[in-house]
Amino acid sequence: MARILLVDDETEPVEELVSGLRKQGHHVVHEPNISAAQKAIAGADRYDVAIVDIMVPILMRRESAAISCMTAEREVRESERGGVQFYRMLKQHYPDVKIIIHSVYDKDEIEKRNPKVTLDCPVVQKETIPTTILNAVQRALSDQ
Repeated sequence: MARILLVDDETEPVEELVSGLRKQGHHVVHEPNISAAQKAIAGADRYDVAIVDIMVPILMRRESAAISCMTAEREVRESERGGVQFYRMLKQHYPDVKIIIHSVYDKDEIEKRNPKVTLDCPVVQKETIPTTILNAVQRALSDQ
């Protein structure tokens, strides 16, 4: 069926989503951060759909007991921007990839937190039942 890139740093809820997508016959690649997702999307494989957590970090960083408050604050800001940056990059360089935002926030809250972004793709909140995101993938694929 479709090749799907799932970008999310959480593991447990993602496993259920990946399982559901694979049961529908899709090939799913899960990347835990933006850096890995950029490498995947730039690779030889073409993706039909990207499911992106808007809060996913740019890079996974090892926690350190000696981390400073300033560094921690910068990482939180980068985390908020990671999914937004990836969304913009997909829209600009991969316009054929259907995007679904998968977030704890709804569309209005995402746009409020990121005033320079207007989302023109579905936003599915994470606390919804898994069939909601599976249905969003089916709708995105039927638009092709």
